[in-house]
Amino acid sequence: MSERTLPYTPGEQAVPAGRPIGEPPRERRLLRAVARWSLIVAVAGGIGIGTHLFVTAQDRTDLPGLATRSDGRWDFPTQRLPALPADAMRPAHPRNPAGIHHADLRDLLVTAPAAPSRTRS
Repeated sequence: MSERTLPYTPGEQAVPAGRPIGEPPRERRLLRAVARWSLIVAVAGGIGIGTHLFVTAQDRTDLPGLATRSDGRWDFPTQRLPALPADAMRPAHPRNPAGIHHADLRDLLVTAPAAPSRTRS
């Protein structure tokens, strides 16, 4: 028989020595904490990646509040890279570890748009 029907004597303990009843072992608490934080990080990362893909996968004109139609007033020319001196390397070239820009800084500016056209008379 595994049950005890007689009352405990003063020398015996009703609960075996060790951890209290209902408290998981320390290793299991650590494992649960690591699992809980891993799940939190995974969910937050999934939400962040989903938001990133939602915003970047669409054209700007498809996003609410950012759609701007061209009214034809400004004509922006195509941007181009500035001319480099004959013996100079680009900033990202492997033989240019300092990343020095050898081009004229005035040529690195964004090209101004053409003059606006008057649509109203």
